[in-house]
Amino acid sequence: GRQPPNWIYDRGFTKDTVEAWEFSISDQKSLVIPIKDRHNKFVGWVCRQPEGRLPKYIYSTGLKTSKVLFGENMLPKNSKELYIVEGTLDAIWLYQNGYNAVSLLGLNMSVDQENALRRINADSYIIALDNDNAGINAGDRIGSRLEKYGLVRYMNLGEMYKDVQDI
Repeated sequence: GRQPPNWIYDRGFTKDTVEAWEFSISDQKSLVIPIKDRHNKFVGWVCRQPEGRLPKYIYSTGLKTSKVLFGENMLPKNSKELYIVEGTLDAIWLYQNGYNAVSLLGLNMSVDQENALRRINADSYIIALDNDNAGINAGDRIGSRLEKYGLVRYMNLGEMYKDVQDI
C-alpha cells in the first residue's frame, strides 16, 4: 500500500493510526480508507478527496453504507461507552484518542445500523454528529431511537467547533 497523503499527518493522525486503519492514497491523491464489516471482512472503501475537491467523499460502487457501522470491527469487546459520529475520520480520530466510536457514514441511522448498535450492547451512547443544523437535528432523531437501549448523551461542541476533529 502506498502511504496516505501528507495532510493526514498535518491533521494530527499518527503512523500507528494510519497503519491500524490501513490508510492509502489513490492515483488522484485522495485518502483511501477501507471499510470492513463487524467480522473484519472488506466490504468497500471511502475516498476523502483533497481539500477543495468535490464531492468531499466518494464511496466504492455498490457499497451499501446503510448496512455498515464503520469502525465496529475495531471496537474492543464489551464497549460500555460508544461515540456515534457522521464521518469516518471523526470515528478514527476518537479511536486514536482512546474513545470507542463508530460512524454512520452520514446523518441517517438505518435499521441495520440500529440493530448493530443494539448488538454492541453499550451502556451509553454519546451522539457526536457534526455541529451544524443537519447534525444537531439528526442527533436528536438518532438519540430518541437509541434511548430504549441505554443512556443517550450529546456532545456539546459549543460555537467554535464544527466536529470532534476540531477539538
